[in-house]
Amino acid sequence: MSSPDIKVIFLLSYDYEYIKNSLPCIYVEATKILVSIDVNRVSWAGNKYKFDETIIEWIKEYDSESKIQFFEDNFYMPENTPMQNETRQRQLSADYLGKGGWTIQLDVDEYFIDFDKFVKLLISKNKYLVNPEKYPIAIAVNWLTLFKKDLNGYFFIDRTKTVLKIATNNPEYQYARNLFYKTYYTRFILIHQSWAREEKEIVLKVNNWGHKGDIIKPDEYIEFWKSININNYKSVLNFSPFNPKSDFPCLGYIKCKTIPELIKNFNNIPFKLDRPYLAKKNLIQSLLCFDFLKAIHKYYVKLLSANSYNSSK
Repeated sequence: MSSPDIKVIFLLSYDYEYIKNSLPCIYVEATKILVSIDVNRVSWAGNKYKFDETIIEWIKEYDSESKIQFFEDNFYMPENTPMQNETRQRQLSADYLGKGGWTIQLDVDEYFIDFDKFVKLLISKNKYLVNPEKYPIAIAVNWLTLFKKDLNGYFFIDRTKTVLKIATNNPEYQYARNLFYKTYYTRFILIHQSWAREEKEIVLKVNNWGHKGDIIKPDEYIEFWKSININNYKSVLNFSPFNPKSDFPCLGYIKCKTIPELIKNFNNIPFKLDRPYLAKKNLIQSLLCFDFLKAIHKYYVKLLSANSYNSSK
């Protein structure tokens, strides 16, 4: 089989500036890149946001190999929840690129470490591209979430077991980027800038992202976020706004002035993965047959159908 398409989708909105850090991480190895933008410049919650149109020109200038396409459409539907609108945009964007190859969904504040090696791994699994609808698979990476920035570095979610299904041979999304497929869990890292922003950006994010409404008391959580500093971060435990018992167990700290510096020097940072955890997840996946996974997938589709997004334009 010839080299497959490596298709990367970016969703561009109010935090458009971050694509200047994320695009260089994947540009060389990607064969097709799609930048997906709401045509009316409104969020999944229906709020108009400021958007500097010159970022489009920056992207075009950066695109020295003519790999990038732009997809603009109405991705906000008032009858949908923000999460349903997010799922809808991701699905329509994948549909726009069409079938075949590997599809990778990224946000602009996510920075892929060692993407060249990740692509080699995908190519090693090209057998899944022969009949993707019969044998769908998801490839997962580790999601390293940055929680806050100070003058000298970044606080990050430590001891996390958060993984993200980032690539697939069959892009049929059920909830945001989630795919109910057999999954291969890798050791690759995706840095997620997430909460490590200015306060005004955090307020904008919480009121417009797909998880809008999932935080019970967003104002109180933002006050908590503001209170974290180099003197108290080690005492902060189990603090996720969604699932306090597991998602955000504790904080670590990386000395680094900028995101480009962090990306460049990440492999020299003593960040440890929970390798036994990944090995256990892969063992479980290897024991599952495709028919069983199809049954699970069918069940989840039925479960979600009552709240499924409206895909009509």
